[in-house]
Amino acid sequence: MKAEWGLYWDGYGLDAPNSGVFVHAANLAAELIGLGVRPVLVGKPAALANFPLLEGIAPTAGALSRFLPDNKISWCADVARAISKRTSRGRAPFIIHGLSNFNVPAGTLARCRRVLTIHDLIPLLAPDQVSKALVWQLKYLLPRAVAAADRVVCVSDWTYQTLVSFIPEAAAKARVISNGVFRQSAFPSRTAERQRNQSIDLLFVARFEPYKGHHWLLKWLKESALPLKLTLITDVGGEEFWNRYGSQLIAKGSVILKRSVFGDALRAAYEAADVYVSPSRFEGFCLPAVEALSAGIPVVYRPGSGIDEVAGLSVGVPVDDANSVLSWDKAVEEALDRSQREDFPKMLADHLSSLPTWKDAAIQLLSLYNELV
Repeated sequence: MKAEWGLYWDGYGLDAPNSGVFVHAANLAAELIGLGVRPVLVGKPAALANFPLLEGIAPTAGALSRFLPDNKISWCADVARAISKRTSRGRAPFIIHGLSNFNVPAGTLARCRRVLTIHDLIPLLAPDQVSKALVWQLKYLLPRAVAAADRVVCVSDWTYQTLVSFIPEAAAKARVISNGVFRQSAFPSRTAERQRNQSIDLLFVARFEPYKGHHWLLKWLKESALPLKLTLITDVGGEEFWNRYGSQLIAKGSVILKRSVFGDALRAAYEAADVYVSPSRFEGFCLPAVEALSAGIPVVYRPGSGIDEVAGLSVGVPVDDANSVLSWDKAVEEALDRSQREDFPKMLADHLSSLPTWKDAAIQLLSLYNELV
C-alpha cells in the first residue's frame, strides 16, 4: 500500500481466540506484517490484547452500546466514530476493513474506502437454526454493509454464490479470496496395525448451533456399529446439550467434552485423533477441516457447502447419505483405511499444496487494498 494511506481493521469478534474469524484475522495479520503492512485494530480491550503486534484503538461506547453492549448495529457506529477522531485532522485517505460479515459503517466518512469480508450467510439460509437476534441483525445490517462497501471479500466460492443469490448486485464488487492453509511437507505415519475392537478416535470442533449437526452426531454415536470415541471441542451451549442428552455416552467414555481449546492444545487434539468428522449442514469454508488435514488426519464430512472446496476427495470422504448411520460408518472406515496407506502422507501434502496459503490470501488482499488507493 502507499505509505500515505491508513488501514483500520474492525475487531468485532476478535476477542475469542477459538473463533473462526479470529483464526482468519490472526493469520492474515501475520502475513500482512511480513509484507510490510500493519493494520490498526479497532476493538474491545480483549481483542487488542490478542494482537500485540498491532496498534490498537478501543472505541468509546455510545449510548446504545452502553445499554446493549453486544449490539452489532451500535458497534459499527462506535468504530466509525473512533476512526473519525483519529483521522479528522489529516487529509490522507484510509480504508476500514470489517472482518465479521456485517461490520463496515454506512453513512458518510470523508476519504474513507470500505472493505467487508463475508464468511457465510448461514443465518439467512437456516434462520430457524440460529438465534432470532442474529437473523434479524444480519437481515438489517448485511444489505446496508454490502451497499456501503467498495469491495466485498468472500472466503469461499460457496459463500460468493450464496451472497449473490441473496444480493445479486453484490457481484459487481465481490471477489473470492479463500482462507489459507499451512502446507506440511511431512506427516507422521499411521500405518501401525490396529488392534481388534480398538476405538476409532473422532474429533469435532464446533460451537452449538442446530445446523452444526450435534443432534445427528448424538444419534450416530448411539446407533453406530463401530467402536467410536468422540472428542468434542465446543462452547457452553454444546456442553449443556451433550450433558443433557448424551450423559450416558459421556459416562462410559465414548464422548469427551472440551472447551476453550486453541493454539498448541488444539493442534495436539487434531494429531491425537484418527478421523475428523463434520456433520455440519453448512460451512462457509470450514477451517477445522483444513486444520485437521494439516495435522495429518483425514476428514469425513457432510457435503454441499464450502467444505467441498477444501476437504479434497483424496484425503476426505463425503458421506453419501447424511441421514444414514451406515453411510457415516462406511465413510469413517474408508477414511481410516486410507489414512493407514503408506502413500497417505504424500496424498495429504499434494492436496494441501493445491490450496492457497495464508500468504497467498494476504497478497490478494493487499492487491485489493491497492486497487482502492
